[in-house]
Amino acid sequence: MMIEHDEMNEAKFLYACASMKVAIASFLEVCEVYGCASDELVKMLDESREAIDGLMRA
Repeated sequence: MMIEHDEMNEAKFLYACASMKVAIASFLEVCEVYGCASDELVKMLDESREAIDGLMRA
């Protein structure tokens, strides 16, 4: 079975988006553990995750 170039690019894109979401969640968790998670940081990271979700749905 041959994978089309566009399908491979889409799979790579979705993988990259999922990886960014995991990185954001991990970063936020570390910040919360060390007490450096300000309200502004949490809001920014939540907005970033929502934006990534939007990209993945597009």
